[in-house]
Amino acid sequence: MPASLTPVLDNINPQHNRPVIPLGKIDSMLRIQEALQRGEYIGILADRTISGKKMIACDFLGGRINLPITPFRLAVILDCPVVLMLGIYRGGNRYDVNFEYLIDSRQPAQSDRDSAIKQAAQRFATRLEHYCRERPYNWFNFYDVWK
Repeated sequence: MPASLTPVLDNINPQHNRPVIPLGKIDSMLRIQEALQRGEYIGILADRTISGKKMIACDFLGGRINLPITPFRLAVILDCPVVLMLGIYRGGNRYDVNFEYLIDSRQPAQSDRDSAIKQAAQRFATRLEHYCRERPYNWFNFYDVWK
């Protein structure tokens, strides 16, 4: 991800006024929590990570895939639901955009957080696997998984 996504969004739509909260900063989680309290949506790419960040292993296509732990940890810690959003290329200029309620991370007891994070990540991997099987040529970013 670029250092700041805001210039990219400005080029696509100069009228947008949604701030991008960069992850990995000291105040990132606080800013995300404040945005959620204002009723805003938070979007995080949950199928890729910045090199060196903590990963979580999940079952995927008969093997294992490492997914970034941050999106699932944030959902559990901040007690917010997760909606899976996918754009499926259908050819030409056609895409199907799918929104699917994925998890409701109702605040688990402190001792259950690790389990809740693992379950959330696996649920994401399971649904992603479904879409990969349905339209396999849409997922070139999983090249390393296909090898």
